[in-house]
Amino acid sequence: MGEARLASTSPADLAIRVHVYDRAGHIKITGHVASDVIWRDGVDVTRLPFRIELDPSVACVPAPGTDQTNMKHAGVYVRDDAIYVVSSAKDVFGISHHGEWRVKLAQPVSAHELGDAILAALAAYRENIPGATYVRGAKPPPHPFLVFAGFKSWNAFEKGTTYLMVSETDGRAEIVPSTAGSRGGYLHHPERAVHCPLNAEEIGSCLVRQASRSD
Repeated sequence: MGEARLASTSPADLAIRVHVYDRAGHIKITGHVASDVIWRDGVDVTRLPFRIELDPSVACVPAPGTDQTNMKHAGVYVRDDAIYVVSSAKDVFGISHHGEWRVKLAQPVSAHELGDAILAALAAYRENIPGATYVRGAKPPPHPFLVFAGFKSWNAFEKGTTYLMVSETDGRAEIVPSTAGSRGGYLHHPERAVHCPLNAEEIGSCLVRQASRSD
């Protein structure tokens, strides 16, 4: 797994580590900031640690000039036997996650039915949800989406799966394709994004075309 580190001239003052911590491509940012506190009778060092986790399946790299004020997101996983559509949500810390709305569409599916599901997922987009909590040493529960899809791990689910991110902004849809990462997860390609009118038939047709190009 790759990682990057950043430290101040004195590592005790600032240290940041960005690294991928599982095969699904989830990213963790950990580190600390510190400062000297000067008292009348001496000096103490205060240190504030931090930990931020990012979900690559819902990360968005907006196009230059894009207004994100009213942008909504949804994710689409395309497999030979089914297409999974899931809403997105942003927590109080600004970190994106899978939302609670999700549906499985058996293949083959019509463009209109697929588009309807994507529009419903976009409508279910939420912000300011509670942040995730972590207990040191405790094993996290299974991811709700994997439970819904019937898979035990992201590694198993990603085999033979194409992921696309759909965003709604300024009254139109943007579909961003991705390719499989060398160590798991997905690499988004916003430079290959396509735009289409915000209606079910158009969105469904555009997504199927994008999915075929991502294979």
